[in-house]
Amino acid sequence: MVAQMGSVLVIEDDQIFSETVVDLLTLAMDCQVDSSITGAQALVKVADRKYDLILLDWQLPDVSGYELLKKIKELRPDALVIMMTGMSDAQSLEAALDAGAEDVLKKPFAAPQLLERARIALSK
Repeated sequence: MVAQMGSVLVIEDDQIFSETVVDLLTLAMDCQVDSSITGAQALVKVADRKYDLILLDWQLPDVSGYELLKKIKELRPDALVIMMTGMSDAQSLEAALDAGAEDVLKKPFAAPQLLERARIALSK
């Protein structure tokens, strides 16, 4: 069992995948989880609330996850962000880390992998 944390924001446009991640985090980590399907929606939530962790998809319908990451870091420089992506090229992964992501989680991933990465990010 992973230690409890306060709040997580899942930014993911795939509704089924998003609901799966929200349910997993709610049950396994006993936390409050919000979700957004667009970058614009996510920015409003980030401006209104400080999240303990943000899980951010790379490809959103209105903005790239990379661009959104930079905007999130402008609003909340101390935000812990894990990028979720199906991309595997080293240059993209490195760019996400350089822009301030704590970690990059490649899709598809298993539930224990997500929980472990979240625990690691939150322990820093």
